[in-house]
This record gives sequence, structure tokens and C-alpha cells, in this order.
Amino acid sequence: MNIKKFLILLILPSMLLFSETSFSGDDVYFITESKKGFLNFSVLDSEKKLIPVLDIGSFVNSRIYISDSDKRFYLRDKSKYVIKKTSTELTIKWRTLTLDVLESYTALPGNVGVNYNITILNRTGYSRNVGLYLMYDTYLGEEDNRHFIIDDYQDMNREKSYNGFDIPRSIKSLNKDNIGIEFRFKDDETTPPNTLILGNWSQLAKSKKWPYIPKNGGLFSHGYYSINDSGIGALFSKRGVPDGGSISYNFNILFHSTSTGTIPVKKESKIDTMKWVEDPVSELVPSDELVTPSLPVEEDVVVTEDVVVTEDELVTLPLPVEEDISC
Repeated sequence: MNIKKFLILLILPSMLLFSETSFSGDDVYFITESKKGFLNFSVLDSEKKLIPVLDIGSFVNSRIYISDSDKRFYLRDKSKYVIKKTSTELTIKWRTLTLDVLESYTALPGNVGVNYNITILNRTGYSRNVGLYLMYDTYLGEEDNRHFIIDDYQDMNREKSYNGFDIPRSIKSLNKDNIGIEFRFKDDETTPPNTLILGNWSQLAKSKKWPYIPKNGGLFSHGYYSINDSGIGALFSKRGVPDGGSISYNFNILFHSTSTGTIPVKKESKIDTMKWVEDPVSELVPSDELVTPSLPVEEDVVVTEDVVVTEDELVTLPLPVEEDISC
């Protein structure tokens, strides 16, 4: 057997894994993998072309940031995650140096979208203060005057942030064919973020700090931009998590599509995933990489209430070095 045939046989199982996967079960919404290793939700347009509508998370440059009591931020590590897919659910399991993370996308009844749940588990032996920041690039080719539609009545084409009770119930990002996604942070049993940012995606993605924290007067730390390439940032302030405890964040993402047709999902690239295990997440990381009892005990960790994070804290805490952040 020559080397070319050997490589084909080696890659074939992974190709079959990603070659034609329907997320919702009715072949309208798809999970596909991009050439850069992104996993995307996709829908069909009126011409039955597959259009990505949501970047689930890049396995190269993740769009989920977790802040911890050790004053560091964590991204999903490509070498340590595992994924599990069924016809109605996608689950990603990974860990930081101190925390275990489960991300689950579950199809909503009627296949109208997905419920997104992030559960963070503390197994360090000490209480931790944990915060979360999510970023989404909608990249739908929106018209200039309707990058976002707020609560079905307000078009938003300038950067804006919302806090607390002001956070909208519905935020839509649709193209001219009304294809796109809708974020629902205030449905029943969901977790509204403490701050929600509608901003320019390139600015959101390339910032080396917590980006777009409003200053006095409503302006942003990076200036006040028109949303030429829309992105959403959801900031969940730090909360106390006791040893052995967990914290969950939960909201809905609805899909808007004018098509009910089906097409096969083509293989775009290959990513290596570790074997899924049903045992605790700690099995995913070699024992010499797990947290040791040398972590300092934290005092006055509040478990039941939000920990207020000031603007100064958000702006000055360092992010991990990111080699290449692109849209």
C-alpha cells in the first residue's frame, strides 16, 4: 500500500464524521466545519445555498472567555476538548487550569433554534470567583440600517451597550432575505448577562482586553463606531462558586430561514477530536497538569449574589496571548 492510499484510509473516518450532519433532525439547520477549524450553524437560503449564521466557537481562536480568581482569562484549548454530537445536541467538554467547562447546544421544540448552556464546575479544592464573556460574529451581510433589530421594533446600526434590566428580550441579526439568528436572553429559565454589547466585530475580536466597556456618558473604551461588521458580546459578572459546586449560564438562539429544502453538507476540513468519555472531565487532562492544592484559599467569596466587577478591573486584567484573531 502506498503512502497516498494509507493517508486516505486514515482520514476517511473523520471525513465521514463531519460529512453530512443535521443538527435539528429535519436537515434545515446544519453544523458544519470551516476551513479554519470553526464549527458553524448554517441554514439554507432561497437558492438552497448553505449560509453560516452562527460561529459556535473557533477551535483556533475561541470566542468564549472565562475569568477566574487567579486573575487570568481562559480560552478553549484545542488539544484538550472533546465533542459529542447527536441529531438534537452538540456538547463540547474542556477545562482550564482550575475549572471544568461543558458547553451544550440543544435543539428547541419544533427545531426553531437551540438552547445554549454553559456549565462551569469547580474542582480545585477552593472557592473561586468565576466570570464569563461570550462573543458572536453574525457576518450575515446585513443592510447598513439594520445590523440588529431590537425587540422587533428598533433598528440599531451604531454601537450600543445594555446593562441589567435594560437588556432587550430579543436581538435579531438578519440579512435582506430575513435569514439569520435571534438571541433571547430573557425567555423563561434563561440567564440574562450583566452587560450586553452590540459592536463592530473586528473591534470585539481583536481587543486584547475586555472590549467595549462603556465609559461615563455612554461612549465606549475604543470609541464610538458604526456597526459595519456586527458582533455581539455578552458579559456575565463574576460569581462565587464553592469547591465541588457549579454555575450555569443559559439562553436561547433562534434561527430564521425562508427555506425548507435540504442539501448535503460538504466536508470542508478536518479537526482532530479526543475520544468522548462519560467519566469526569478531569480524565481529559494528564494528572500532572491538574490543579494542585497549592492554590491560595480565597476569603469572602459570595456564592448567591453577583460579584460586581468594576470598569477598571475589566480593562486591566490580561488576556492570554492570541496569535491570530480573525473574523
